[in-house]
Amino acid sequence: MHFHIRLWKLAEGWARLLLKPQIIDQPALFDARHYLRQSAACRLFRIDPWRHYLNVGRHLLLVPCPLFDADRYLKLYDDVRESGIDAFVHYVTSGALEGRSPNILFDPVWYRLQRPVPANADALEDYVLKGSAAGASPHPLFHTRFYRAQRETEINSENDLKDYLLHGWRNGADPHPFFSVGYYLALNADVRDAERDPLAHFIEVGDREDRRPHPDFDTAYYRNRYLHAQLESAPALQDFVTLGWILGRRPSERADDKWQVAVFQKLRS
Repeated sequence: MHFHIRLWKLAEGWARLLLKPQIIDQPALFDARHYLRQSAACRLFRIDPWRHYLNVGRHLLLVPCPLFDADRYLKLYDDVRESGIDAFVHYVTSGALEGRSPNILFDPVWYRLQRPVPANADALEDYVLKGSAAGASPHPLFHTRFYRAQRETEINSENDLKDYLLHGWRNGADPHPFFSVGYYLALNADVRDAERDPLAHFIEVGDREDRRPHPDFDTAYYRNRYLHAQLESAPALQDFVTLGWILGRRPSERADDKWQVAVFQKLRS
């Protein structure tokens, strides 16, 4: 039954593609080059990628922007899922201005602390168009300078976070001085076997399960000692790298007397 519904939607999509104009103008977040890599039809028949996405590609679950997580968006927002509207279309037309989250690795509040993005503008769009090139960080656990130093000869100059999501973590590049991709995957076979981005997994699941992101940081120790075992707060590691170390909160029980100097040197790299 679902297969036939999908076929019918695709048939409708191709009819609209051939007979009707696109619904809305192409948004700045739409990544045409990334989209073309997914659609042989667009390349072969020279079809406008955005028009193809609106009418056909979204039914095929093609990705319009690597920085937008459609699955997560629909899980987070019941009203969008129940409305039947495409997640990406909803975000670019209203979701961004409503403060909805496009990706677990993009924190609009953190980003706006670095750049004066107007309240009526999309912070993610600013990051894609200007912020990444300016060296802004998309999330407290994504250290742009540190990441670029590892990817100097391979970096996708368009966007640091895009490079991390598509290539970086798979090549062992660490997003932060206190998050080791290799260490996390070595300790967590379930994440490795699922081929999941380790940082996203840590923020979403691993932190609450007291998984360690780095040899020098003990999640369970830090939470129990300083956060009173609260699971509802930001990840323990995020608290540590943004404020905790300044307040003298030790990263682990085994940290030596010079741990703050070591942390300062890591974070300023």
